[in-house]
Amino acid sequence: MQFVDVLYTILIVVGSDVRAEERDRPLAYRLKGEIDARGDPEQLKKAIVLGDQWYLQNKVYQACPTIAIGGAGVNHLTAMWMTSLPATISKGKTAFIQLDEDFSDTRVAIWGTNHVATGAAVDVFVTQHLNRYLDVVWKRQKKGS
Repeated sequence: MQFVDVLYTILIVVGSDVRAEERDRPLAYRLKGEIDARGDPEQLKKAIVLGDQWYLQNKVYQACPTIAIGGAGVNHLTAMWMTSLPATISKGKTAFIQLDEDFSDTRVAIWGTNHVATGAAVDVFVTQHLNRYLDVVWKRQKKGS
């Protein structure tokens, strides 16, 4: 039984420390609910939430479209991507979304200067970017299709 399709399954990665688990994981599950409501689990068009350490230790996961939630202080993946993601969308200089505007790079980092700001950034991503992100990710064709 397959659980992840590296083209379609979207991973939502949170930090592995206590603060991230308590604060960012609920935000990740809220985003997962939005993605899953638009997806098709039979085709593995869904989201999976996992910790940054688990993600970083598994090369196959690193091929999946991935959204990191939480700042560099609590999420190692966000810290790694901080300078490599091309665009930053800021809401009041406290909430940030880092992404490639055309989603040719399917990595996204969503974070804030505190928990409330991170939640606001997740809300902005869902309302302003999620549908387009899913369109790009889920309309990609598998090789041989």
